[in-house]
Order: sequence, then C-alpha cells, then structure tokens
Amino acid sequence: GYTGIWLNTSNVPTGCVFRLTLWIKQGTPNNQLIARWPVTTLWGTAGAPVLSTETGKTDIINLVTYDGGTTWFGSLVGKGF
Repeated sequence: GYTGIWLNTSNVPTGCVFRLTLWIKQGTPNNQLIARWPVTTLWGTAGAPVLSTETGKTDIINLVTYDGGTTWFGSLVGKGF
C-alpha cells in the first residue's frame, strides 16, 4: 500500500503573488504519495496530479497563491525525472 504524506501551508505572505515550487523525490520504500493537498488547491480540468512511485524519480509541482494561501493554483511542471 501507499504511505500518505499531508502537505500543509502556513505563514504565507500576503499582498503579493507567492509561488511555492515542490521537488518531490520518491525514496525508499516506494509508493509514498502526497495524500492530501491544501483543500483550497485548484488543479484545473486535469485534476490533482498522480505522482511517480518509482524509487529515485522526481516530480515538480508549482503552487501559486495571490491571496495569502486562501486559494492555491496547482500545476504539474514535470514528472519522472
């Protein structure tokens, strides 16, 4: 089975556009995923990304907010590096 990791954000700057870039590298044991993104994350029509599960593979995610973290816009930049 998968081990889930929760991503929580706090102390996000306000009054500006703030971008958080995540480099998520799959370690050992395999199959560790982010089980829950911030509940206010919007992923567009593609939905939340399915992350790599192969050991050593890296996925890159951008999260952008303009309102201090009340709303996040998420996008998968790259997968399986």
